[in-house]
Amino acid sequence: MRKGVNMKFTKEIRRIAALFLIMVIVITGSATSSMAININFKGKNSQKVEKKQEAQIKSLKSVSRLRKGDIQYIKILNKNSIKLKWKKMNQVKRYQIQYSKSKKMMNSKLKTVKKRNSVKIYNLNKGIYYFRVRGIKGKIKGKWSKIRKVTLDSDNIDVIKQINSKYNLKLSLNAKLINYEIDKLEYQFDGKKYEGCTMFAKIQISDSDFKETDKIIKKSQNLSYSIFDKAKKISWWKLKKRDIIKGQDFFNTLKVYTNEEDSQGIVVRGHMEVYIAEVAKKGYKLLYICYEGA
Repeated sequence: MRKGVNMKFTKEIRRIAALFLIMVIVITGSATSSMAININFKGKNSQKVEKKQEAQIKSLKSVSRLRKGDIQYIKILNKNSIKLKWKKMNQVKRYQIQYSKSKKMMNSKLKTVKKRNSVKIYNLNKGIYYFRVRGIKGKIKGKWSKIRKVTLDSDNIDVIKQINSKYNLKLSLNAKLINYEIDKLEYQFDGKKYEGCTMFAKIQISDSDFKETDKIIKKSQNLSYSIFDKAKKISWWKLKKRDIIKGQDFFNTLKVYTNEEDSQGIVVRGHMEVYIAEVAKKGYKLLYICYEGA
C-alpha cells in the first residue's frame, strides 16, 4: 500500500510540474533550457511522460514563433480589384486572407495563398472593404493582423484616371477625391473646332502614395497662377498662395504650321497647374489641381 501511495503522489507532482511549465511558456511566449523543470523519481511510465512533455513544449514553441500578421499596403488597381501585400513570416508556407464589408467580418470571404506574400482580389463591389491576414503552419494558425480598410468608389477612380490622362502625374487610385468640378470648353483654330475642358480638383493623398507623384512635381518658383486665379471663384477651393509648399506648371503642346513659312504657330493643347499644401491629418498631403485645355 505504501508503495502504491508513493507512486500516485509522485505522478501527481509530475502532473502539476508539467502544467506549471506549460503555463510559464504560454505566459512568456517562449521556452528556454533555463526554464526546464526536472523531477527525478522512479517509475515505469517516467519516459513516456517526459516524451509527452517534450512534444507539448515543442508545440508551444512553434506557436510562440508564429507571429501576428502584418499588412504592408492595399493598392487599388481598378474599380473592382485590389492588390494586398503583407510581411513574410519565417517557416510559414500558407497565408489566409479574410475580407468583408463588415468591420466585424460578418459574411466574410476567405482566400488562401501558398508561399507568396501578396495577392490580387477581383470582383469587388463599390463600397468599403475590410481586410486582415494571418499565417498558417501545419495545423497551427497565427493571430490575425490589424484590420485595414479600403474604399472603392468608381466616381473617385474615374476622375483620378482622367487627371492622369491629361498629364500623367501617376496619382494613386487610393487617393481620396475631396471635391472636383469639370466644365466643357470649345476651341477654334484655322476654321476647325476642338473640344476641351477646365478641371479643378482637391485631392487628399498619403505620403507613401505621393512619392511617385512627387518625383514628377519639382520645386518651381515660376508658377504662372493663370488658372489659379479662376479657381479662387470656386467656393470649395479655399487655397491661399501662402499655404502652397510646392507647385509645378505642366504644358502639353502641339505645333500647328499654317503654312511653310510659319514655324511658330503653336496651339496649347493642355496646361495643368498642381499645388501641394499641408493637411492637418498626419501622413497626408493635399493636392490642388487645375487644368485647362483639350
